[in-house]
Amino acid sequence: MPMKRFFHAISSGICVLSLALPTWAGTIPTATSYDYGDAPDGASTSYGNGATGAFPSLEASNGARTLTVDEVWLGQTVTSEKDSKQVDQDKFDDGVDLKLKACATSKAVFLVQVENPGEMSGTAYLNLFADWDKNGQWAGSDACADEWAVRNFPVDLSAQTKTITAYVPAFMAGENVKNIWFRAVVTKDQRLYDETGAGTFTSGEVEDYGPSVPGDGGSYGVNCRPNPLIMQHGDAGKITIVEKPGTKAFSHIDFPNSSDPNGDGVYKDKSKKVSISGLDEVTVKSRQKHSATVETVAVEVSVRYPDGTRIIKTCPVYIVHKTLAAVDQDSHDYTLTEFDPSRVYFTDLGSDTTVMRTVISPRATETIPTEMVALQLVGFEVPLDHQYPALPDPVDVDLDINGLGWPTDWSCDIVTNAFGEQVKRCEGSTTLMTCESSFSIYFSTTALKTLSDLHLHLLTADGQTLAVDMPLGE
Repeated sequence: MPMKRFFHAISSGICVLSLALPTWAGTIPTATSYDYGDAPDGASTSYGNGATGAFPSLEASNGARTLTVDEVWLGQTVTSEKDSKQVDQDKFDDGVDLKLKACATSKAVFLVQVENPGEMSGTAYLNLFADWDKNGQWAGSDACADEWAVRNFPVDLSAQTKTITAYVPAFMAGENVKNIWFRAVVTKDQRLYDETGAGTFTSGEVEDYGPSVPGDGGSYGVNCRPNPLIMQHGDAGKITIVEKPGTKAFSHIDFPNSSDPNGDGVYKDKSKKVSISGLDEVTVKSRQKHSATVETVAVEVSVRYPDGTRIIKTCPVYIVHKTLAAVDQDSHDYTLTEFDPSRVYFTDLGSDTTVMRTVISPRATETIPTEMVALQLVGFEVPLDHQYPALPDPVDVDLDINGLGWPTDWSCDIVTNAFGEQVKRCEGSTTLMTCESSFSIYFSTTALKTLSDLHLHLLTADGQTLAVDMPLGE
């Protein structure tokens, strides 16, 4: 007999819905400019595998964008534009550096800047999406990790007393960690729920990073990798100077604003903040400790070509004067953060059947948050490909709403979603959740025995897809 695992959400009490829409899902007043992402949306990914980018960047694709950009942002500078500047044309994506190891615990360094340090209130949320499988979209997972790598990592803005502070969430990286597109988002008082990295937000910044966009074959141009370099005081970091694809090859580099007093190839930056050495791979080492939490250094590199042409490239470096220790993400950030999925127990129904029951309940209270009720959940789906390991068609899917059993207007089918993935989708017109309601979703398949988490999508009446990872362990 196959194992049946139960997922049950229950609420008691009374909720009052006001006319105000939830802040993260509401309509934002029309404005002339937002800060958009600039990952390829209908253009080549430059992966070299023929993949076309389907990253939601353009307004027509509900591209990720923020309205207010002067309260909290990433790095030094943030811009606003009327639509996404395709591709990778935002010159001020400068607030995130990834320290990646394939299929291993990795970390992202977010530099969060606030307008009024020590005077702000509320919570900033950090999110990171990475195209581990290089298929041109952020969704699901590869064999090692979810592509929604950092999920709603909270930052208490009232506790940030410095203009720029580094936050370092830990996460599991995927198989491909080089030359991929990733998106970093900071939002103020708004969580993200869309695993594709889409949506409109009232305040924050969206930064996209990826491979160099190919040049025309006759121009001059280089990139700094990484850009920016973020390192801890006293450590050394490396910047690699690379030609933009399709541009001319350079012959050598030097450092016009630095000196080499000993003639040993180790340059001292005039700011006395770093020492520099190297040829096309530049080693930067922090030299002095400063009072600021984060110091900014502009490393100017003179790039010389065989025909005598010289260009100047500035590589940004941030020196963090505190330990860049990675912080594990709260497990609750891997599910709908309004719910607490931690109450799990097992029941033996017979010698050949073990039932695991997971109770999902509103966090800290017995009242379902009004914004969740306002979503009007009208369906759910189980991606069959993006599980650990991939699932066959579940042997059985059952649903109970308010103890009345399977609603007659609901049905389940195997369908192909917008990303070409096979999913088991169940939907109907009866809403799963009201102010006083409960619903149970049952899955029966022996394959579920091997999973540590079950990846689900909850479907809303207005077409949103909410990603949910349900822990299956004790």
